[in-house]
Amino acid sequence: MNRYFSLYMVGFFCALAGDVFGANYAYVANEGDNTVSVIDVDTNAVTTTIIVGNTPVGVGITPDGRYVYVGNQADSTVSVISVASNEVITTITDVPAGDEPGGIAITPSGDYAYVAGGNDIVSVINTSSNTIHTQITVAGASSLIAVAITPDGAYAYVGDSDVYKVYVIALATNTVVATIDFSTSNVPETIAITPDGAYAYVTLAVAADKVAVIETTNNTVVANISVDAGPVGVAFTPNGSYAYVASLNANVLSMIQVSDNIVIETISLAGEPRAVAITPSGAYAYVGLVGSSEVAVLEIANNTVIATISVGSAPGGIVISPRLLAPSSIKGSQRKNNFALMYELYNTITWSASSSLGVSGYYVYRDGVQIAKVGTSTFKYVDHNRPRGIPASYSVAAFDENGYAGFSANVTVN
Repeated sequence: MNRYFSLYMVGFFCALAGDVFGANYAYVANEGDNTVSVIDVDTNAVTTTIIVGNTPVGVGITPDGRYVYVGNQADSTVSVISVASNEVITTITDVPAGDEPGGIAITPSGDYAYVAGGNDIVSVINTSSNTIHTQITVAGASSLIAVAITPDGAYAYVGDSDVYKVYVIALATNTVVATIDFSTSNVPETIAITPDGAYAYVTLAVAADKVAVIETTNNTVVANISVDAGPVGVAFTPNGSYAYVASLNANVLSMIQVSDNIVIETISLAGEPRAVAITPSGAYAYVGLVGSSEVAVLEIANNTVIATISVGSAPGGIVISPRLLAPSSIKGSQRKNNFALMYELYNTITWSASSSLGVSGYYVYRDGVQIAKVGTSTFKYVDHNRPRGIPASYSVAAFDENGYAGFSANVTVN
């Protein structure tokens, strides 16, 4: 099995000081010393080092930002870190003996973690109980190392480094529904899905040195993009316009224009780049340098390294705190106040709390303009003196301690 791989959650990954979406921490799995480094991305300083199991490689974070799951390859366990305390709160040991858990992907609902077992098994963890929900035996597989889940939560794409295949699993039934077969020595290392779910990019290392592009509607390869030697990590900008590919052996990061699948720039990065994660604003990329035990911070606007952070030994996977989730159950209605000689129309907006960790309050917007800021325990806003017959569009977004807004929930009041 080729151990030099990493998994990168796409669409939820996050941020640096000045990033308008205000994520706070990067979690870096250090394969060489059995630790996870926690980076405060506002300061680019390591604030905590967490001891996990032996040979941590794959890492995933729940959409609400509350828990980090780390696959410990050498001892067949998964460590679960509470982001609130930055401590391991449980270690899942009932992963099948002989498994080498690596790639981890969390469903968009946050209910399940899919773990590529390093053999022919994908373990599905129930994140509420942190127990094995089910195990999927993939017929013909030998060394499943990479996994990514489509944004709609319908499918998982799982790569096998020994038989040179990618398997597509329907999550509704947890069964394999398609297989993409690559030729000998085209080793799938990492898989990332475009934010719109239309394509899966698969880095193919060893002899291939390319990125295969799979169209997810029919699971066929529609392009092969040549990159530099040893492509491993891959991640997309949130708008889906660009992909960044880390080439371990060539010490470079390739910037791919997704619209036509061509490399438009190559960035030199000494230190054997492996892991890549991009902030939700698309402003920065964090790159794990396995050879120098550092994380480089790349400013995407000009593709220059603006910081280099020392972490543990051989950083092989990175996730970053996701953008705050939207409040749920938003509703809006219009009512009338009658006075002696006149009346007033007012709109009432209600919502339920965001499930994300780190919510400090909520912003309320009308037609794109902020009109209110309320505390964490307030789930109602009354907008007075509204004109008759003119619809108003309202949005409510949670904000964090730095005042940065997350995803919004929306409603129109007529």
